[in-house]
Amino acid sequence: MSPTEFRQVVEEQDMQFLGSMTFHDLPSPGAWKSTMEWWSKCIDDHIAAGVEYLTTSNNQLKSVTTKVELQRYCDYYNTIGKLCKDKGLAFAFHNHGDEFGLVEGVRIYDYFLENTDPKYVYFQADIYWMDVGEVNPVDYFQKYPSRFLSWHIKDYKELGKSGKIDWMELFNHPDFETPKYKVAEVEDYSYPPMFSVQLAWEYLYYEILD
Repeated sequence: MSPTEFRQVVEEQDMQFLGSMTFHDLPSPGAWKSTMEWWSKCIDDHIAAGVEYLTTSNNQLKSVTTKVELQRYCDYYNTIGKLCKDKGLAFAFHNHGDEFGLVEGVRIYDYFLENTDPKYVYFQADIYWMDVGEVNPVDYFQKYPSRFLSWHIKDYKELGKSGKIDWMELFNHPDFETPKYKVAEVEDYSYPPMFSVQLAWEYLYYEILD
């Protein structure tokens, strides 16, 4: 489908396509121009589809060994973020678990937060992967209250079933507000998928958001 065709299908179901995750690896210096052209078209297509924000992630971090390499990624994300902002979209970085490893004694996630430009780069906090990475998301939300555009809400099982993540604390904490966008997902199914999704939705709607 074209972006406008997809938007029409979504809106005919009384839904909105607000956010999207897309990927393009860090380009070599010789491919920088073509990569930025790719991002420019990607952004235009998402605007046509009705999207308000884009996220990206990184599956190359296990190979990073220096802060110089981390800075290249920060420069890359700053450039993408500026492209998005200039065209009217917000841009955010989505974490998995590798971001909580250390490079030259510095936690990768902390480096990204400190070395990307807040005007251009937000963050989508994946609460599940923060827990896997053995960090407390509360610490980040308190220290960087304006950097988190979105939360990715998922648990080890259906929402609220693992007992490992204190969702009530996160959604009712006195020191920060929940972000504008919240994305719910079931990471691992204990039951047939549609039943698991229903359990997760009921917990989110009746227990957390009620």
